[in-house]
Amino acid sequence: MKFFSKKLLKICAITFIVLIALYAGVGFYFLPGIVKSKVIDQVSSTMGRKLTIGDLQINPFELSARVNNIVLFDKDGAGFTGMRELYINFQLRSLFNGTFTFAEISIDSPYVYVKMFPDSSTNYDNLIPESQVSTEPSEPKILVIEKLSIRQGSIIYEDQTRPTPLISRLDSLTFSLNNFTTQPQENGLYSFDAQTANNERLSWKGTIIVSPPQSTGSFTLSGLKGRTLWEFMQDRFDFEITQGELGVQGEYKFFMKDDVSEVLIQNTSASVNSLVIIDKNTKEEAFSLTSAKVSGIEFAYQQHKIRIGTISADSTTLFTTRETDGNYGLKKLLMPHPSPEKDTTKWDVLIDKIELRNWHCTVSDFNTSPPARLVLAPVSLLLENYHMDTGDTMRMTVQSGLKEGGTASLEGTVTLIPITANLNIECSEIALQPFQPYVDQFSRLIIQSGNLGVKGNLTYTEKGSDAEKTFNGDVTVSSFRGIDPVLQEDFIRWNQLSINTIEYTSAPSRCSIDQIIADESYLRVIIDSSRTTNIHHIMLQTSDSSSAPVKVEQEQKMMMQIRAITVRNSSMNFSDLSLLPNFSTGIQELNGSIKELSSEKLSHAAVALEGRVDKYAPVTIKGEINPLSDEVYTDILMKFQNIELTTFTPYSAKFAGYKIDKGKLSLELQYKLNQNHLNGENKVIVDQLTLGEAVEGPDVTGLPVKLAIALLKDTRGVIDLDLPIEGSLDDPDFAVFPVVMKVLVNLVTKAVTAPFKLLGSLFGGSDEDLSYVQFPAGLSELSSDQASKLGNLAKALAERPELQLDIRGVASDSSDRLALAMVSLTNKIRDSLAARTQRESFTPAEQDRLLQLYRTTFSRSPDSLITASERTGALSSAEQKRKIILDRAKEKLLSQTVITDQDLRSLAVNRAKIIKESLINQHKVDESRIFILDAQGGAGLVEGMVQVPLNLNAR
Repeated sequence: MKFFSKKLLKICAITFIVLIALYAGVGFYFLPGIVKSKVIDQVSSTMGRKLTIGDLQINPFELSARVNNIVLFDKDGAGFTGMRELYINFQLRSLFNGTFTFAEISIDSPYVYVKMFPDSSTNYDNLIPESQVSTEPSEPKILVIEKLSIRQGSIIYEDQTRPTPLISRLDSLTFSLNNFTTQPQENGLYSFDAQTANNERLSWKGTIIVSPPQSTGSFTLSGLKGRTLWEFMQDRFDFEITQGELGVQGEYKFFMKDDVSEVLIQNTSASVNSLVIIDKNTKEEAFSLTSAKVSGIEFAYQQHKIRIGTISADSTTLFTTRETDGNYGLKKLLMPHPSPEKDTTKWDVLIDKIELRNWHCTVSDFNTSPPARLVLAPVSLLLENYHMDTGDTMRMTVQSGLKEGGTASLEGTVTLIPITANLNIECSEIALQPFQPYVDQFSRLIIQSGNLGVKGNLTYTEKGSDAEKTFNGDVTVSSFRGIDPVLQEDFIRWNQLSINTIEYTSAPSRCSIDQIIADESYLRVIIDSSRTTNIHHIMLQTSDSSSAPVKVEQEQKMMMQIRAITVRNSSMNFSDLSLLPNFSTGIQELNGSIKELSSEKLSHAAVALEGRVDKYAPVTIKGEINPLSDEVYTDILMKFQNIELTTFTPYSAKFAGYKIDKGKLSLELQYKLNQNHLNGENKVIVDQLTLGEAVEGPDVTGLPVKLAIALLKDTRGVIDLDLPIEGSLDDPDFAVFPVVMKVLVNLVTKAVTAPFKLLGSLFGGSDEDLSYVQFPAGLSELSSDQASKLGNLAKALAERPELQLDIRGVASDSSDRLALAMVSLTNKIRDSLAARTQRESFTPAEQDRLLQLYRTTFSRSPDSLITASERTGALSSAEQKRKIILDRAKEKLLSQTVITDQDLRSLAVNRAKIIKESLINQHKVDESRIFILDAQGGAGLVEGMVQVPLNLNAR
């Protein structure tokens, strides 16, 4: 029995050894080939793809297998996945505890080539046909992997669905997993590390639970090139990333609850360095960033929440444009192209703080011509509590400098829904020259210099499609200088323009200003050699669009109130370069105020301004105006005193033909405008006007200017004129200055064309015509009414000492000749000189002498003057016969009386002398002012009287 036991033991031992040997032989030598062939055939039959395997080694004692050079080919014959070596160590206990337990799985140098074709299919599609997939549910076995490692892996991704094909490669991939199990609530530890050829690295480690699925861990992405990131999104954007690096590190948590997966990212930060973005089309730089950091990142996928603690960015350069449609080029550049798949998910994004420092921003505005280019640097921004798409209040602080000079800051609160802002704004010494293109839109004025200052509070509240805006504060513009673009000379300038205590609201539309102060302001108006004003140079010429229909929108009129406008030490200059010599004058030392300007209808602003013309002639402007009201009202009095007239020599030489040697001008202009009806009183006083050298020119009017001056100048050497005007501003043909000039020209024309009528109206107070003196035919004696007329003329001459009088004696060839003949006849038949002149009819004795003179002269009886028929006919009385004889005898005697031309000339001369003697002796007119001109005949009768003409000239 003992022997049998030993023998049995020996047999068992031998059997065991044989079995072990057989097991080893099969496992080491026979099984690898069988498995290799079986696997290759199985892959070929199920996948329809070729699989190649290099060397397969199986260790039956360790329950391990090692496979080299595994390659799986796609249907086109290209290898798309494989590995250099696969090592699997299966645990024996798996046979007893019902689990798949692996002590170790090791993969060396695996690679995966994923290719997406233009139709969006991949080389992995239908890797396992659906027919090979079992649809019967089966209870999964528990899987345990004590150690899983992947070394030197590679992933190659090719995407041909994009307009720009993409090939990306991830190398040096390592992965480790320890104590992995699908046992519920059991943790496994893992780590993952991958690196690209550009030293971009992803590290990932943590724990993993399969049932229920969950994982926690941390990750680090370092050295990710901006170019790599851009290659994945280049077809959706118009920008290109040329350089830059991105780094991210943080913690994550993944879990499933109620079949819904949740991803949480916490305690995460990111950084960007040396980022450069260019415009893909122009290749011009649009954005560059030295460094940026994002900290405190939290992400909840299912909750659609993103929380960020701080975003900070330093030393950033930004270039953008404002296009003609109002959009900004950088925004357009960074916005993705429209996608057919629209994600309507709303995310809750909250950023505690955004801090930008030392930014350099360049904005080119193509809404102007030429484009405006503003360079803002350095720019800093602090935004707190940014909550996207909510009405939460954000705190914002912005500070910026302008390249050309000046600083600006904004500080306050902002909300996004609705858009509101309450900001304190402060600008100091902002250079205005960069804003020249905006000025060019409505003026050609060149801004040579100027600085803007603003301090106040600005609010904005969005209300539907409209918005309410307010501003309260002060605005100043200092050291401003505007240049005429043609003459390249100053047009306007001031030391400082202050607009203090502005209170503006858009709803209702109202603006109130406490005070506007213009300090040392200057305006120059020039007429150049082409007779064009510099104001014309400044104004833009607009095309005539009267034929085009214009849509006029009703806008609420702004209510305006300006409590005071103060002018300090200001001046204005006027030059006319079209004249030779050039004309120039100006108002200096202009000071004063306009108080209580308002757009209210019944308000009147008080005007009080004082200055000096050419530094010494006083100017005062006083009255009331309301230019801001719809119904404009003006009651203004402007006084200019003792302006030197020699200043106006260029004008007098050009138009009057004389230079001005001496004189002063004073003006008192009063204008009243009410309901668009203007009444103007222009009082002009010219003192001691003395003309100088006569000049010639094409524009000389030819009017007897000296006579006009002599007619208007009084005994004190003063010309005092009243030039009233009246008209409606609604009349398109009515303009103040042309009307005043027309009144003045009419006055001068009237003076020189009807000087005696002017004198009569000035001093006679009647319509008496002083331009002639009347005499009866044949006589040179003054009647009482003509003597009175000469008295009025003498008074006028006394008041106009620069006038001289010309008298031209005249006689009538017919009337005066007949009258002189009658005088000669009368002298022969009357006894005394007194009798000759005092009576027109003859006495009986004189009648007898007349008849005797007839007998003597003609040697016949006067009775022969009656015919035989008259003696026997109708003549019934001797008295009638005598009258006929006397009349016919007188006619015969007169016809025989000889009056020579010398007699007529003597009569004409005597008449002139009588007038002169009366003026000199009776009315004390200076003899040197009266001239007797050469006598003339041929005068006619006016109402039976001979008129001796008088003429006025300047001395």
